[in-house]
Amino acid sequence: MKVKNNIQIGLLLIPYFFFLSACQGLGDAADDLGNGYVYRSDGGMRWINPGGSIYADGIDGNVLKYKYNHDYIIAIQEPSEEYYKSHFSSIMIYKYSGLLYDSLAIKNADVHQKKFLNSRWWQDSTLRKRMAAHISPDNNNDNAVIESIVDSVIKSDPYYKLIFSGKLNYWIIRKKDNELFGPFSQGEYLRKRHELGIPKELAFDKE
Repeated sequence: MKVKNNIQIGLLLIPYFFFLSACQGLGDAADDLGNGYVYRSDGGMRWINPGGSIYADGIDGNVLKYKYNHDYIIAIQEPSEEYYKSHFSSIMIYKYSGLLYDSLAIKNADVHQKKFLNSRWWQDSTLRKRMAAHISPDNNNDNAVIESIVDSVIKSDPYYKLIFSGKLNYWIIRKKDNELFGPFSQGEYLRKRHELGIPKELAFDKE
């Protein structure tokens, strides 16, 4: 049964990996940042894919600047409604699919999956049922409806409203535990990097 479930979830995630490959093939850039994190640019859209798991946190578009070392990634983001309506909606489909159609996934959830399971995306039963109603095990999804649902969450949820409240956001990723910090204003970012002990060599110009 476990083998069958693993095969099923593998088949469900095939489109996700094709999605990433297509982005890499069509994009202007793909930069390996270490620990599974990859900076991608697809035309005018730029973002950082999470490391190790689709449930881990990356940095959504548009990423204007980024730097990294062995331990950290720092980035400046100009939040893009276009990104959240298209790319982000696609990623959410794969996250839901990986849990809706694998009977063992929730029981055996890893730390990244548990974080998603504890988020509004899953804990809000009405939202979860709305998303599930338009996501099918054969990837025959109603993308337009899903984009509309995701858009409504982004416009109402305090976390996403915070992301879009300013023109620029600063983010920090600690690679060793895939921990994402942000969104920050520049002042909040400077205080957080000091708290984390990020070396001065890893910094943007004029910090």
